[in-house]
Amino acid sequence: MASKFFLPAAACEPRSSAIVEEIDATRRRLVVRFGGAAASNAYYTVIIPQDVNLTGDPSLVLYWFSAGTANAVEWECEVEAITPGDSTDLDAADSFDATNAAAAATVPGTAGFLTTTTIALTNRDSMAAGDHVRLRITRDAVNDTNNDNAYLSMIEFRDVA
Repeated sequence: MASKFFLPAAACEPRSSAIVEEIDATRRRLVVRFGGAAASNAYYTVIIPQDVNLTGDPSLVLYWFSAGTANAVEWECEVEAITPGDSTDLDAADSFDATNAAAAATVPGTAGFLTTTTIALTNRDSMAAGDHVRLRITRDAVNDTNNDNAYLSMIEFRDVA
């Protein structure tokens, strides 16, 4: 059985180097803005629901758009999964697994058009149902070719069995 849940822009932790902002006051869309000049990241924390079995190939689908109209954006994700009782000292250490990277995604030809990028969570730190999970989403502006802001609207977690 496939499992899904969503993380909106409003769930982004405020200490991220990416900026949570309201892109358009008239339309009330909250997004996370990633600049194009340097790598920036955003953190999301979630408890993996008990009904997620993680027997398939979990992935994240990023829903995003760009202020630009050409070139490509590269997204990455790192996973930190902590089970209650683990020895990770939450106030003194990180324990992210290796980086999961998606291929650079070409921006739509019209600024502001929504697109998606899927990141396979090959490195997922033994994530399981009930775990306290932190995701570090990074726009790798060093390796992508788009110099404009990219705006992350929503993240979908998929576990396809």
